[in-house]
Amino acid sequence: MKLTLIFSDTELGAGNRSDDFIEEDLFCNTVRSLFVEAKKQPTDLVFNGDTFDFVKCPTKDGHYHRHFTEKRSLEKVSLIKKAHPKSFKVFKDFLKLRSDNRIIFIYGNHDYDLVFEGVQVAIARAICGRERKLEKQIFFPGFEFRDNLLFVEHGSQLDFYFKVHPKKFVHQGNHFFPEPFLKTPWGYNALYEFYMEYKERYPLVERLLPREYAAAALPKKIRRELVIGSIWYLFKSFFYTQFVEFNDPLRRFPFSTFTSYFSKMVRRDFHLHFLRKARKKLKRSNYQVYSVGHNHTGTMLNFNGKIIINTGAWRDEYLYNPEIDAFLPKMKSYGYVLHDAKKIHAVELREVSGKQEAIFFEDINEKTAMSMRFV
Repeated sequence: MKLTLIFSDTELGAGNRSDDFIEEDLFCNTVRSLFVEAKKQPTDLVFNGDTFDFVKCPTKDGHYHRHFTEKRSLEKVSLIKKAHPKSFKVFKDFLKLRSDNRIIFIYGNHDYDLVFEGVQVAIARAICGRERKLEKQIFFPGFEFRDNLLFVEHGSQLDFYFKVHPKKFVHQGNHFFPEPFLKTPWGYNALYEFYMEYKERYPLVERLLPREYAAAALPKKIRRELVIGSIWYLFKSFFYTQFVEFNDPLRRFPFSTFTSYFSKMVRRDFHLHFLRKARKKLKRSNYQVYSVGHNHTGTMLNFNGKIIINTGAWRDEYLYNPEIDAFLPKMKSYGYVLHDAKKIHAVELREVSGKQEAIFFEDINEKTAMSMRFV
């Protein structure tokens, strides 16, 4: 018998204004509460993507660079470890419970940087410290993880905005940019050159859901800047920037991609509709449990006797409640799967209540100006 615990979208950041991993104590206490079971039987602690938020973590110079290089990613590992020592400690303590316990880090769209071998080594050493023998219990399988009847992937590979080619993901560099770098989707240009400014100015608003209510929480001037600025950036990138900086692969913006972005922007369709894709993948396989994350929606569905489980998110997020006209903290959740090679014995989506407070519209400006809201 084996236990697999699945957490997704923790998004450990640098402890700056854009770091959305707020309830670290709650996370660590939750993982530690599972140590009793993890000591009795072999246990995999699976982090299903976006474990580390390399995207919203600046380098040591405080900048957000479009080109993700191994050197820059290593700087971010150092900042993340410094900001969240409790989490790295709980990772290590889990590994020490028994020699056949494992930690699995799956790639997500916030931690593409895990593809760099040097980053994998740095994270393993940040966890294990001087106890180097523990490093052999840490694995980086890529964009997906399979274990007999269990299939786990983050979900970004099902998403139009974030899908990448796993075997062509590292560009070896050229005369424009000589170092190897990640061929991130076009949208990352917009993220770093346009949206991160607003994320740092209003760090809390991006955590409020649905997006239309979050937008209403912003001053009218900022809303106008975002709408007009987004459309202008899109057209400028397609008609001007990609030609002026043609030698930069990250600037390439095919017409099909441009029209898809523009269509979704006009329709305000920023949601991920991947349930159909998940069902299709599950139907074609022999897997009994299919686990995803990515869209931060904790849910579990039975599909023709098979289970689709979305393990939600551990980043700080709030959901609008019309009854009280306020944003309430979302529940945190994780997956619990008890299985062996031939049978799935138990599947649970376990929810955990946080300690964050409700946020009212009249408090938005004051609270969005705060750098962090630890409780």
